[in-house]
Amino acid sequence: MTFIKRLELQGFKSFANKMTVDLSEGFSTFVGANGSGKSNVIDALCFVLGKSSKKSMRAELLSDLIFNGGKKGRSAKYAEVGLVFDNSNNVFPYEGDEFKISRRVLEKGNSVFKINDNTVKLQEITNALQSANIDPDGFNIILQGEIQKFVDLKDDERRKVIEDVSGISVYESKKKKSIRELEKVEDKLKEARTRLAERERYLKEIINDKKQAEKYLKMQEELKDKKASLLFKKIHDLEQERTVYDEKINKHKESLKQAEAEIRGHEQDIESLQEELVGLKTELAKRGDEEQQAIAKKIDLVKEKKLELENIISNHTREIKRIKQREQNVKKELKDVKLSIKKARQELEEFSTKIKSLAGELKEKREASEVAMADRLVEAKEELLSIEEELSSLKEKLMLIEQSKEYSAEIKKLREKLDIKKSRLEEVVKSLSVNNDKLRELDKKKEEVMDYLQHLNSVRIKLETKKESLIDYSTKGVKSIMNSGINGVEGTIASLGLVDKRFNTALNVAAGSMINSVVVSDDKCAQRCIEYLRRSKSGTASFIPLNKIKSRPVSSSDKKLKKVKGAVDFAINLVNFDDKYRQAFEYVFRNTLVVHDLDTARRVGLNTIRMVTLEGDLINTSGLMTGGYRGKSSSGFLDKDIDKQFIELETNERKYNRYKKEINEELSRLRELIIKDREEKARIESLINELGENIESLEPRVKEVSGPQEIEGRIKSLTERKAELKELLKQKVNEQVINRVKEEINHLEDEYNQLVIDKGVKESELNKVLVKEQERLVEIMDKMAEESKVFKQELAQAKEDLENKTGELKELKKEESKFYKELKDLYDERDKVLKAVEDNEKAISELRKSNYDVKEKVQSLNLERASIVAKLDGLRTAFKEFSDWEPRQVRKSVEDLQVDINKLEVVIKNFGPVNMKSIETYREAEKDFDRIKNKTDELTSEKEEVLNVIEGIEDKKKKTFLDAFNEIRDNFKRIFARLSPGGIAKLILENEEDPFEGGVIALIRPKGKKILTLKSMSGGEKTIAALAFIFAIQEYNPTPFYIMDEVDAALDKANTDKLAEMIADYSNRSQFIVVSHNDELISASNYLYGVSMDKKGVSDIVSIKLPE
Repeated sequence: MTFIKRLELQGFKSFANKMTVDLSEGFSTFVGANGSGKSNVIDALCFVLGKSSKKSMRAELLSDLIFNGGKKGRSAKYAEVGLVFDNSNNVFPYEGDEFKISRRVLEKGNSVFKINDNTVKLQEITNALQSANIDPDGFNIILQGEIQKFVDLKDDERRKVIEDVSGISVYESKKKKSIRELEKVEDKLKEARTRLAERERYLKEIINDKKQAEKYLKMQEELKDKKASLLFKKIHDLEQERTVYDEKINKHKESLKQAEAEIRGHEQDIESLQEELVGLKTELAKRGDEEQQAIAKKIDLVKEKKLELENIISNHTREIKRIKQREQNVKKELKDVKLSIKKARQELEEFSTKIKSLAGELKEKREASEVAMADRLVEAKEELLSIEEELSSLKEKLMLIEQSKEYSAEIKKLREKLDIKKSRLEEVVKSLSVNNDKLRELDKKKEEVMDYLQHLNSVRIKLETKKESLIDYSTKGVKSIMNSGINGVEGTIASLGLVDKRFNTALNVAAGSMINSVVVSDDKCAQRCIEYLRRSKSGTASFIPLNKIKSRPVSSSDKKLKKVKGAVDFAINLVNFDDKYRQAFEYVFRNTLVVHDLDTARRVGLNTIRMVTLEGDLINTSGLMTGGYRGKSSSGFLDKDIDKQFIELETNERKYNRYKKEINEELSRLRELIIKDREEKARIESLINELGENIESLEPRVKEVSGPQEIEGRIKSLTERKAELKELLKQKVNEQVINRVKEEINHLEDEYNQLVIDKGVKESELNKVLVKEQERLVEIMDKMAEESKVFKQELAQAKEDLENKTGELKELKKEESKFYKELKDLYDERDKVLKAVEDNEKAISELRKSNYDVKEKVQSLNLERASIVAKLDGLRTAFKEFSDWEPRQVRKSVEDLQVDINKLEVVIKNFGPVNMKSIETYREAEKDFDRIKNKTDELTSEKEEVLNVIEGIEDKKKKTFLDAFNEIRDNFKRIFARLSPGGIAKLILENEEDPFEGGVIALIRPKGKKILTLKSMSGGEKTIAALAFIFAIQEYNPTPFYIMDEVDAALDKANTDKLAEMIADYSNRSQFIVVSHNDELISASNYLYGVSMDKKGVSDIVSIKLPE
């Protein structure tokens, strides 16, 4: 197992200088004063390991981790942490006895990761750590205050912790893989069963055709045999057969007339349905415009208001936090002032005691001096003392005068500073007012932009509805192909061309049904599309493969017709399209000429060229003319104007969205400025109050001192009188005695006077500075409390409004959903009409196909009739040549044979169409059915195997979890008993039958107490329980190292001793790095690391190896 050998720091938080900390196996403890940077060591470890939460490193941004310069230094340009692991056992998949990871964060917040000084991605570091059983977000790293996280775990969260530790994720992975396999098998099985059912239905459908074909072949063989024998005996009956053919031909002609009548009926139905379709599309466009615009505008307004409220909540929360921080600072200042007042009063008491003592001593000395002097000098001595006392008082006043000069200078400076701050306050207030005005103006502009964007959205809906109606796919098959996503599908002819609205009707008619033909890249793509339609049973469609289609450009002779008066141009020239689709459009339009009217068409020549008038009348070269009234087409080519409107719309949308973005950015900038202005305003007002109070406290000191000239004159006269008295005393008293007494008295007087002055200064400081400061701080606290109250009230109101707006937005979303549901009904109705149109067109197609078959039959019957006539002529001639011919070995008479032949021919003729390929088709389909059935059986077996695998995985997963749970439960019970002697701890499965459907309950009974849940325990008991759970996991799945930051904070001495003993035991197996203040943990450590911080705010670390 590995361990951390070295920690390298540079520019990380308080560790400004490059530093290397050697770490060892065993138990290491980091100690130091609060604020010295101990926890910064833990933050560094979390940072380099890649722990996912920035909050765990006590930083909002990664750039906050860079050393900020401390108190007076320069900030670092980056922060870097390196971690060196022991790799002597090749735990990490890298060569060498050491394995190093490092991480550097730059000023912009981006990180650089390295392994052995080579730049890598974070995932590579994570993979390397995982190979050594190291998880940056695992339970082996417990940060300050995080011990509570283990206490607060819910029962199911506690179960998930054990799941993670047990490593059952590998089974979950296998299970998910098996489930995916099962889904694939089920999909294949479903597809196989669908195909099997299709083949079974197909067999049932064609078996009758097969039987009929076999019967038909048998009859044909019999007829062939009879005809071979009796061909020349049929002359008489051929006349009758010719009559039968005539009747059949007449009957088919009658059926053709009836089919044509049915086709006309279907065409009338289509025209009626088209009119209904126009109404539905108009209703869709109308409702989709007005109602959607109204709902969307409401939603946008509510979203805007919701965003505004969220900004208010964010700003107010930040303001409350700022006030709270200021309150803490003021409280600290108030506490310091109170301590200063208390200290000053103690000093005053000491001064009073000393003054009283010195006054007594001075009195004794004076009395002694009076004994030594002659009685006649008493009066002089008393006068001298009086003079000296007055001189002392006058000197004190002079000193106060000097101080008053300093106070005056200080007041002057304070007033200048006050004026500057007031001027700055006016600027800030003005800036705040201007920014608020700008904010309101921008809010108004933003609302106008949002309204216009909503208008553009409405225009887009109208254009898209109009565009959708124009390129609306006429059949289910075309719609299915356009939505299939098949590679190579280019689009329909209608969607690939743009036309002038003047020519729309003419070009729609000229393209005819091919307007909805699908253009594809090649014939292979067309084949894929057809197979897709067949598989999905989505109808039919026509395809134009660009690699196979043969077009015929307009000939030079046809081009001359364009010069006829009234001719517009050839249709191909009136459509705008990509040149790669030219062949497709030439194939659709061929040489169709667009003319103004039918008169122009006649001038050109009705049989000359295919023509179409502007009103949609079509003239074919055969002379067939189709025309009449045409309503406004609901579909067809896209109008050039629509394309132009789309381009203009997109340009405006980009322009106004860019304008909206600029406004939002400016709004954000202004809001930030307003917040900064408010903060600066509050700070300046606080400074102004502070400066005003300082001025008020200094001014009385200046006023209470009188003029210095009078005092100096009095001092001069007193000094002269003092000199006279001293001279007198020299003459009258023994000089030696007087000098000794004088020296003692002067010394005591000086000391006494100094104490009086010091006491006066201290009283002045106490009454006029400290007390005033205390009152000022109390007043600031009251103001901040009121300001905080206002912000909290506004914050609560904003949160309430935000909740209301959230509910309102939810209701609007419901309304919007209901609106789109109603629109869906209209779309469904439209699809029903389109389906009816498709059914009618399909019926017409079937009828026309049937007519074609009937015409083919009539033509065939005519040919056969002609053949019979020819045969009769031939037979008559032949009979003249073979008049003596007799039948060869025929058992039946000629009459009986003729009857048999007639019956066979009638039966065969009435047999109807026979699918002769059905026999081979049935044989192939039967083989396909057997093959698919075998595949279905194989897939069913495969499904059962996968289900068995999943069941086996679940059993292994449950067993692995229960093994881990039982071991951790036993560890938890034993470790808790060790940490809390006499106590009992249990882990119980909430659902023993299916542990993954329940949680893991933790029950604790401390010594002498009832069984408790974790939440009802004391702080120390909770810590013991959490640590027992962590150590129980450690014993089950040990990691190379454990990092703990003040986990012992809530423990008493006895419990701390037990924790220290346990960590010492576990440190023989894993490395422990602990931050603590407790002597018990420090004493139990193998290595001690002291963390300190110098006056510049830079941390340092020293290490000590403790004796065994």
